[in-house]
Amino acid sequence: MRKHKKILTILGVILFIFVVLSLSFYFFVYTPAVQIKQRAEVVKQEATDLKSVFAQNDMDLLEKKFQHFKSTYQDFENTTKKVYWMSYVPFFGNYVKDLRRGVNAGMYFI
Repeated sequence: MRKHKKILTILGVILFIFVVLSLSFYFFVYTPAVQIKQRAEVVKQEATDLKSVFAQNDMDLLEKKFQHFKSTYQDFENTTKKVYWMSYVPFFGNYVKDLRRGVNAGMYFI
């Protein structure tokens, strides 16, 4: 009877640790990654719209679209800041550092 209780306790602890790690991964890695992807698609669409307005040579509309693009890019930048803490994680840190550098370069370009 004691042996079964000890095994159940160990399995319960392992299950608890697995659930905590899974929820942590979901909230701190997966959800921000999905948000970053969604914001990146919006920025991509805004850049395409900005390019088409640039081809029309309408400076007033271009200025308005550029300001909208800039605010969209700032939203994207704020969303990416949620994963910057991962730059200290051994393997994934290099990817996050590249993301940070790319976002900073994009903001510098704007």
